Amino acid sequence: MNLQSNLRGRLLVAGFSLLLTWPAVAADAPTKRTMGTINAVQASHLDVQTTAGPITSFLLTATTEYRRGDAAVKAADLKVGERAVVRYESRDGSNVAVEVKLSAGGTDAVAVADRFASALQSDDREGALACLAPDVVIFEHGSVESSRDEYAKHHLDGDLEYLRAIKIRVVDRRVLPGADRAVIMTRSESTGEFRGKPVSSIGTETLVLERRSAGWLIVHVHWSSGKRS
Repeated sequence: MNLQSNLRGRLLVAGFSLLLTWPAVAADAPTKRTMGTINAVQASHLDVQTTAGPITSFLLTATTEYRRGDAAVKAADLKVGERAVVRYESRDGSNVAVEVKLSAGGTDAVAVADRFASALQSDDREGALACLAPDVVIFEHGSVESSRDEYAKHHLDGDLEYLRAIKIRVVDRRVLPGADRAVIMTRSESTGEFRGKPVSSIGTETLVLERRSAGWLIVHVHWSSGKRS
C-alpha cells in the first residue's frame, strides 16, 4: 500500500469515528437555567415565577431529576411557594426540565409554615402553638400580641372558630429563604359563612421564621384581609 492510499484510509477511519461520536457531543450541549418561585405543580409540568416577574412553564418527564441542595428528592417534594433553580432544554418548542433544584435554606421553615396553617385549619390548638416561638409578635387586623401565651389567651380560639367555617384557597406564595431566617408571604381567598354572615375576602399573611435550638419557629405573623373586588 502506497503512502497516498494509507493516508486516505486513515482519513476515512477518522471521519467514520467522528460520525459515531457526533450524537453524544450534541447530547452534551449546555442546558439553560432559570430561577424563581414555584407557582404551580402538576404531574407533567411545573410553573415557576421568575425573579423578573413572568411565569415560565416546564415539562416534567421520567428523566427529570429533583434535588434539595445536594440531596436527591422526589417530584412529590415540589411545593408551591418554594424557591427553585430549573435546568432545562428547549425541545420542539417546549421547555423540558432536566433538573429541578430546591433551596436547602428554607426547607424546614416552609414545613413549619405548612404545619402552622394545617393546624389552624384543622382545629389543632396545640399544634398551632407548637409552631410559634415563645416571644412571637403577631399583628392581626390592627391589634398586637407580643407572645405565644398572649395569643393563646386572646385571638387563637377566635381564629380556630373562624377557620372551622371558612374555606381558604392559596392564590400566591413567595419564600425568601435564608440559613437562619426565612420570610414566607402568602395571598389567599376566603369563602363561606361565619356566624350567619357570608364571607368573601382576600387575605395576606407574612410569616418570619428563625432557626433556633429547638428548630425553625415562627417569630412574627402579620395577617390582614379585605373584601374581594
